[in-house]
Amino acid sequence: MEALPKIKAEEVEKAKNQDDPGDFLSLFTDKYFEMLDENREIMQVFNASQHTLLAFYYLYGEINDGGFIQLIHHGYGAYVFDSPFVETIKSWGADELAKVMENAKTIYNKYKEKLEAEISIKELCGLYKEITEFEPLENGFDEIMDREAEMIKKYIEENINEFAEII
Repeated sequence: MEALPKIKAEEVEKAKNQDDPGDFLSLFTDKYFEMLDENREIMQVFNASQHTLLAFYYLYGEINDGGFIQLIHHGYGAYVFDSPFVETIKSWGADELAKVMENAKTIYNKYKEKLEAEISIKELCGLYKEITEFEPLENGFDEIMDREAEMIKKYIEENINEFAEII
């Protein structure tokens, strides 16, 4: 069983023509979240491409808001780092992002227990002072994200049936 959302071809074309690749990517992730709102269990039948796109969505949002520490603290560490995310985005052509994520995974594994522990906000703030290895990766993140989002958009355009049923 597949859980592909139905998206109108006109919506896809309109999103393709936007300047920001995020608009195109959001077309798909928004549909995934609609599906999840109706049935949380549907995520179990999402395919690898859908999971990778969702992981990218979480990664992008969390890194821009509070960095890798926030991503992990909010429960997305395993979803991003203990999955085929890095290998998949690399196969999609997002090589720079894959390299950043490989380096981040090493740091994640080093501090995993501490980063995933139930802690107070005060303790979380302390982690930012204690675990500074993510900072260089986060600083370079913005520099590569537009290019890498374009690579992901291109992959989706060329393999759209992995992400949605176009009607």
